[in-house]
Amino acid sequence: METIEKKMFIDLNADLGEGFAEADRELPDIITSANISCGAHTDDIDAIDACVAVAKSKGVSLGAHVSYFDRKNFGRRNVLMRSKDLAKLIEAELVAFEFASVTFQYVKPHGALYNKAVVSNRVAKAIVDGIVRYNKDLYLLCPYNSAMHRQAESIGLKCAFEFFADRAYTDRGRLVRRKLKGAVITDADEIIARTVKAIKYGTVTTVNGREIPVRMDSVCVHGDTPNAVAIAKKLKEALINEGIELRPFVR
Repeated sequence: METIEKKMFIDLNADLGEGFAEADRELPDIITSANISCGAHTDDIDAIDACVAVAKSKGVSLGAHVSYFDRKNFGRRNVLMRSKDLAKLIEAELVAFEFASVTFQYVKPHGALYNKAVVSNRVAKAIVDGIVRYNKDLYLLCPYNSAMHRQAESIGLKCAFEFFADRAYTDRGRLVRRKLKGAVITDADEIIARTVKAIKYGTVTTVNGREIPVRMDSVCVHGDTPNAVAIAKKLKEALINEGIELRPFVR
């Protein structure tokens, strides 16, 4: 396998403020960007505030983790909304985040909203519209060549592209649904191997064994994955050993 032009740096991001105490406490020492819950899919405001404080103290870049308003289902259930209402919700979450004295550089949708916006131009446009109404200079963290990417690009909103270290991919380059076997990868060695390969060679092996191209500025590790902190530590060490510098994609 031929190595592509080597990317000498990468961002490592994780979702924080979602009620996973160990991840909230320890991941800021490992990651370079933190996607902080805006409160729509989790309601522990004290935990969210604590995450912001810790992440800022570690020099971690902050992003707003927006979601459907669905705390009961942790934001992992699709919610049918009119486009204008969804755009207003996104804008309101960002405004609320600012009122909490959080300075953030980017926006990343969560859960069902993220997955829907990968394939739905309508949902993706509503998210982009909500972001632009608030601040057109923010970045959108999303998959390359997704509906979010295309909608953002069409109006000049900046994007950074994301790869999931601990999630399986379909042959079309989408995430395997969490309910399906093998969707969440928990073996640290497998996570490290696939992430290093994705960065060095620009490909990932799908759940069906196919090799597909990937493009990324940031690698995501989930705080709710079993042994998330230990996995993230091993991944960071492996990337550094490969000569890959970890740094935020936006400061």
